[in-house]
Amino acid sequence: MITKLFKKFYLLIFFSVVFFLLLTTYIYNSLMDIATIDSNSYNITSTKPDTANVKPVLHFGVISRYPPRKIFKGYQPIMDYLSASTPYEFRLKLSNSYEETIQQLVNNDVQLAFLGTYIFLISYQQYGLECILKPFSETGEPNFHGTIITHKDSGIEQPKALFGKTFALTSQQSFTANSIRGFLQREGIKPSSIQSFRHHTTVLQKVLQGEYDAGAVRNIVAEKYVDRGLRIIYRSQPFPSGPIAVSKYCNPKIIQVVKSALMRINANKQKYQNLVKNWDSEFRNGFAEAHVEDYRQAHLQLE
Repeated sequence: MITKLFKKFYLLIFFSVVFFLLLTTYIYNSLMDIATIDSNSYNITSTKPDTANVKPVLHFGVISRYPPRKIFKGYQPIMDYLSASTPYEFRLKLSNSYEETIQQLVNNDVQLAFLGTYIFLISYQQYGLECILKPFSETGEPNFHGTIITHKDSGIEQPKALFGKTFALTSQQSFTANSIRGFLQREGIKPSSIQSFRHHTTVLQKVLQGEYDAGAVRNIVAEKYVDRGLRIIYRSQPFPSGPIAVSKYCNPKIIQVVKSALMRINANKQKYQNLVKNWDSEFRNGFAEAHVEDYRQAHLQLE
């Protein structure tokens, strides 16, 4: 009788420990997986000591072209640099869509934002947005290209071979998606289906995994994977890089200190190469001053 009681007792202890370990693992994973955070409700900030009590806090918006984890990894170091180089404390504020970032600017929930070329084009006139900077590419020009990609084993080597194929596009507010869609229409190329996805990286994965025959992403995304099974079969003409934008209510002093800090970056100097090595690759080559006229010309090329 006593032996049976001991067995039951040990079984109870054993299952309790297993349950506790499973529960702990679940809670840990839920808390640590930044991709599960509702970015509409939370600000993702640096793990550095909080200096908000001695510096005014400014929020920097960013469009949702990448998943939250990737945005935090590549954009937070820029916030840390700006916080260390200016009289302000900068914090990222994510969004669930391109349009939400625009509304954050309009409502002054963020004072500055990393925008895409197309969303800036369709928003600056309506809301009085201004562009202040645009990033240089690796070639030293402040522009980018839209690309059409396929898997290297797909047998598709030129755009005309996309007739009757499945095609993946990025967000409908992406300049790449709109420019490539326009190219297909002008060339009379009709895929069997076209599906839009929120992130450039999602399109990349869909093509590499063979779920779609081809897709369209920015060249800076595509070029990282040409040695990993990806083929680029079309590259568009250059378009101005997505700008850093501000609302018409933004304090000119804020604009000036941000421009000064970011235009100081010189990718040819070792000290800056070390500084930017953890930045998102789009911003590692420094910044040029941006002008609305550059984007007006890009808009004409879409028509």
